[in-house]
Amino acid sequence: MVEREISVEDAQKYHGITAQHGTMHTNGELRFRLNCSVDGTAYIRTETKGETSGWQTAHYHRGVFETYIVQKGGVILAKFKGQDIVFDEYNPGEIFTTEKNVPHNICMLKNTVIHTIKHGEAVSNPHTGSDWWNDTDDCKKLNEISREHKND
Repeated sequence: MVEREISVEDAQKYHGITAQHGTMHTNGELRFRLNCSVDGTAYIRTETKGETSGWQTAHYHRGVFETYIVQKGGVILAKFKGQDIVFDEYNPGEIFTTEKNVPHNICMLKNTVIHTIKHGEAVSNPHTGSDWWNDTDDCKKLNEISREHKND
């Protein structure tokens, strides 16, 4: 079966798909994204190198789930379970999905590659333009506690 190529311009114009790549200021990780403006879904490849590791920023989603696939290295997930904060470590080949409205944070260990799939129906935050929220005391508490947790 032969696929017909879709240009970057047509992907954006007719399907709302854009590419966005960059380096995170919080921990130096590299992110390579395909975003869909129609429904707020996305695919993200995230990488750390030998010298980079660290926590992202605590947040939650109202309408989308995030499913993570660990390809190489490892990640630590910090999340609320009731009133408690729990830490789970995931290694190559493992998959996990965050829950809606549950604050969480990810620590990318050194030399890690993960794939994140955002799926569901996004609820757009007027401040961020995406289904990404960090406006609760639980997010603040999670940021403080996760940064104290060893990440190497």
